[in-house]
Amino acid sequence: MGACAFCSRTIGGQLAARRSMRTHVNRMERKLRVVVARRALPLLVPGYRQYVEWLHSTRSRSRERIFTRYFRSNHWGDESSLSGEGSNLEQTAALRTALPSVLNELHVRSLLDAPCGDYHWMVHVDLRLDRYIGGDIVHDLVHHLQVSYGRNGIEFMHLDISKDPLPQVDAILCRDGLVHFSFRQMDATVRNFKRSGAVYLLTTTFPDTKMNRDIITGDWRRLNPCAPPLNWPEPLMLINERCTQANSKFADKSLGVWKLASLPSG
Repeated sequence: MGACAFCSRTIGGQLAARRSMRTHVNRMERKLRVVVARRALPLLVPGYRQYVEWLHSTRSRSRERIFTRYFRSNHWGDESSLSGEGSNLEQTAALRTALPSVLNELHVRSLLDAPCGDYHWMVHVDLRLDRYIGGDIVHDLVHHLQVSYGRNGIEFMHLDISKDPLPQVDAILCRDGLVHFSFRQMDATVRNFKRSGAVYLLTTTFPDTKMNRDIITGDWRRLNPCAPPLNWPEPLMLINERCTQANSKFADKSLGVWKLASLPSG
């Protein structure tokens, strides 16, 4: 009995090892086929590259349609700002006070503010920069802002921050932007920010959030980039916005400052 049991265990172990090896080989073969296909498709399928470019542009147009619809319908329902309650003068009072000194401390002389929204609160900030650029994906809004506020040292650009070439500046302000992006869209945007050559990123964070959830681009959730699965390093600076929205439900809402070179992406 003992010998038979031993043989049974030995044979069973060998079969399990073979199954494990077969599974591993199959997995490696699938990965290899994917790699080969990705490299071969551009060479073998006519118009493949054009298709990929079309797909990317379609996604970009879809994002533009989403946020254009939000602005035209006053989706966020604030009486004073089309960008929503978080962009009215009451909710930005603390930020408007703190932002100029933070930028001065970082020696920032040029700033890309994207998404800039309707520029409702920023027009009241004494930035004292050499160059301010407001960027947004909503074309009609950008045109209106350029006509109304554009002058020497202040300009507005129509752009998709996740993929379009960005102007070279010292810092990028992305307030209330990434909170609307899926993880994939966030990653593409951060990589694009890095390509721009900017040194600093100032972006919205909710430090009390312990775990981030993925969303469909255009939705919203509290986002703490330092929490899993994003795991950014701790910010260099943190400006608490003193948010009182929803009976102070979002009291931890802040603007964090990071060096772009320190952020994971890809």
